[in-house]
Amino acid sequence: MPLDPVHVDGIDSLARRIRDDYDDPDDTEDVDALWDFLDPLRDGGRAVLEPLGDLRRRSVSLEGIALIDDVYPSQHGVDAGTLNPRSFTNGLTLDVAHSAAASVPSDLPLHRRRTIVTAAQSPNHRVELDGDWLSFDDDATDGRVVQAPRDTENAREAAHVFSLYLSESTHLRKTVGAAEDLVYLDGPIYPLALLRWVDVDPAFGRTDLTGEILSKYFETYDDALGSLPVVGFVKNPSSSRVVRRLRESSGPPVPWSNDAGFFRHFLASDDLTFTNWFVSRLYADELFDVAPPETPDEDFLPAVMYVHDPRHGTVHRVEAPYGFVRDDKTREAVTRQTLKEVAVSRVPRAVDRADSLARVTPEQREGIVRRFEEALGATEETNYNRDRWGYVRSSTGLTL
Repeated sequence: MPLDPVHVDGIDSLARRIRDDYDDPDDTEDVDALWDFLDPLRDGGRAVLEPLGDLRRRSVSLEGIALIDDVYPSQHGVDAGTLNPRSFTNGLTLDVAHSAAASVPSDLPLHRRRTIVTAAQSPNHRVELDGDWLSFDDDATDGRVVQAPRDTENAREAAHVFSLYLSESTHLRKTVGAAEDLVYLDGPIYPLALLRWVDVDPAFGRTDLTGEILSKYFETYDDALGSLPVVGFVKNPSSSRVVRRLRESSGPPVPWSNDAGFFRHFLASDDLTFTNWFVSRLYADELFDVAPPETPDEDFLPAVMYVHDPRHGTVHRVEAPYGFVRDDKTREAVTRQTLKEVAVSRVPRAVDRADSLARVTPEQREGIVRRFEEALGATEETNYNRDRWGYVRSSTGLTL
């Protein structure tokens, strides 16, 4: 039986009780002191988030920054879409990732190029998959099947992260090789979901495939250093690394559940506001623990900047390997171009176009699943939730 009006009124009463008992952090003066803890933010005696230059909050007019000339004459964007992991009655769990790139101004041959990776997870050690790359669509698309780690209880997550990041890192490398001025990656500059599972499930972090993926990112950035910046644009940052460290400090209580809430408090304004850049070591240990042994640390540390868009109240995180923004002139150029992109189209135009090219629609997902069923001679596993609601949820939060 659905909620009746009396139930909705009851929920309203509960909400008002919460309001009466809860202090809005924006009305609490002592939280403002937390900003100074970023100069630098420490974990014990080690600086884990360190300002490049002075700790600052800056603002620009939305209308003014939108009208500036492009700092970089061309911008490329890379994004990856996925099927989302599916399990079949023969024991296989699969995911398919599809990466595309776009550019401003448009480059139709570039838009046609794709990288498609299918990751298959099977607990059967007799199953061996051919992992060689193959080409189709007149060599415009590269495809590959890879074996996700077998000895894991997280089959769906394994299939997802290995297909996603192998596809993304491969296509990013190809795109950077063809670009001239600036490349945006839709999302973080490193495979954070893979690094997160390395801590939870060591089977993820000790495979040749993990090393191959990390090597592609590092080699791409190493090749691009000194020639063109590669910048990650995180549209919906959900990390809580900053607020978690702040809670461990001796400062005022930290009332926000994630970093976006923290920076929104300090950046909220009618203008487009942004922080200085920071060098982050908040996940450097996990990153370099699985990096190729010859990787130099300093240039590959993530550098981050936070941007608040007053039209939507959203906070975005902008990232780049430190080596790309170490120089003041390049750092200011990347900042100005990115602020223009936010003012003009909310996210970088090249990212928005790449997102449209890489997206896998629900209808396409179902069609691909039917083809897998025919090819494998098996059917997709189902359960009560899928029959009733049309979806299932994995522990990654993916909605299928």
